[in-house]
Amino acid sequence: MSARLPLLLVVLVVLAGCNAPGAPAVDTDQPTVSESPAANVSQPTTGPSSNASTANSSTIPVEGGRLAADPDRTFRRVTRQLGVDARPPERITIVDPSEAPTSVDPPHFLQVLGMDANASRPGLAGQTIGEDWIRVNRTVATRPRMEGVLAHEYVHVVQNQQGVTGQLFASGVWESVPPFSVERPLLVSAVKEGAATYVATQYQRNYTEMRLQATRYGRSYRQQETAAGRYFMAPYWFGYRYVADRLADDETLDAIYDRPPRTSEALLHRYAPGAEPPVNLSVTVEPGAWRADKRGRVGELGTRLALAATLNTSRAVAGADGWGNDELVIFERNETRGYVWVTRWDDAANETEFRTALTAALDRQGTRTDAGWRDGTTAFRVRQGDDRTTVVVAGPSAFVRTASASVGQQVVVRGP
Repeated sequence: MSARLPLLLVVLVVLAGCNAPGAPAVDTDQPTVSESPAANVSQPTTGPSSNASTANSSTIPVEGGRLAADPDRTFRRVTRQLGVDARPPERITIVDPSEAPTSVDPPHFLQVLGMDANASRPGLAGQTIGEDWIRVNRTVATRPRMEGVLAHEYVHVVQNQQGVTGQLFASGVWESVPPFSVERPLLVSAVKEGAATYVATQYQRNYTEMRLQATRYGRSYRQQETAAGRYFMAPYWFGYRYVADRLADDETLDAIYDRPPRTSEALLHRYAPGAEPPVNLSVTVEPGAWRADKRGRVGELGTRLALAATLNTSRAVAGADGWGNDELVIFERNETRGYVWVTRWDDAANETEFRTALTAALDRQGTRTDAGWRDGTTAFRVRQGDDRTTVVVAGPSAFVRTASASVGQQVVVRGP
């Protein structure tokens, strides 16, 4: 996917279960039963003036091959299921795996904490760009589960036509989430992917005998061997669970878009809207020679994923549990970054659990020094601010030595 494409208009569907490093994405997760043989299949045309294929008078052109699903029929069913009047996409393009690589890199701060951006991740099965273009991985196009993938993509087409991303931000729920957050893009993706996975799963229940998409994605998240893979899969699985719970309480997708989860803590623990707001944390910054005009929030999910880069799943979950709030202050100087991460916990026991887990993670990631840890050119320092607050400093050695934070009713971060 081109980096020039608008980020918020590009929505991805994963090819679950594929984590072979350096190899093209392959669908290794076969269905439990065969799909009905009555399924319609788009056939390619052979005329020299077009490489588009349409079967059974399909009005949605399919370029570059054939699909194991009727695109028109699937679109009608999805829009009926959503209860909307939507415009079908202008085209569906079947592409080689190399043309649709996984492009969601973990945030730089998670990479600093040990998440390998080059590690194996699931490949893409489908990709929705804007309001009218769907790209499909050739390795999936003719497989029986294609109908579920197409249903998922059609939900994204509808979301983009209706401006769901803008609706999520217009809700005002995320006004307190700093813009350079690890957490905010995870929340956006979780709501949109969770909704698409829910609708596709219900579609499969109604019209196919395939293994359900939600089951597939949950298994893929749990089986990922790398933290980067779990970062990629987390919005699909946790987003689906959250959306399913809200809809089970007689809410609608539109209501979820109007009141999305405030934090990834709410997403993980499936809290009702408004429940468990972040605890109070006020951070002021006194910059020095380093600029400090960017702030973010890591959140419970980001913290869990960061710890999982070096710790086992249960230890990472326990270390992130009890998250109350956090603020990530990003310092920059001459294209070099330093970080001061202030975390606040629900109680002293949770603060100790996190600090102990992070210390164990850094012991595995780097080398102990008199001042903290070193991993290549990156140094780390971890200290307890008070019985509920942990302060983490990361970056070049000179930055880590001189950056500081004083913790009281207000946290004051001082840059070098």
